[in-house]
Amino acid sequence: IDYPELPAHREVHSRLRIRVQALHDRLSRGDAGVTMELPMLLFDPHGNLLYYNPPAEALLGHRFEESGILTRAQWNPLLDALGADGTPVALSERPLVKALASQHPANASFWLQCADGVRRHVETTAIPLIGQGGRHLGAAVIFWEHPES
Repeated sequence: IDYPELPAHREVHSRLRIRVQALHDRLSRGDAGVTMELPMLLFDPHGNLLYYNPPAEALLGHRFEESGILTRAQWNPLLDALGADGTPVALSERPLVKALASQHPANASFWLQCADGVRRHVETTAIPLIGQGGRHLGAAVIFWEHPES
């Protein structure tokens, strides 16, 4: 991913990626009792998917080690959000997009038609990531699957 118009953003993106990789390594090894059982995804301010944990692999249909960073155009078709009636949820209504635009947490409940073919009823929360000086770094998204799915 290249940010030619924002040289400082490239540096922030690079540091964030190093920190995300370190967290991934710790989670993979099970260091210090760190675990995340809920699917979690980390995005940059442009909506590019920087990292997702092993529980999110079932949603996306790929291991992070296989896919690496995904652009919005690459990940969006893998997470097909549907209303209770089966109609698509507009991208602008998804918690990630709201959190990135407003820099405030957002939450929604919808169905995901996942890459593995399973339809899951999920509660989704997106939390903006704010750095030093109020710099917007992206967002973390957590999925919680409703038991009746």
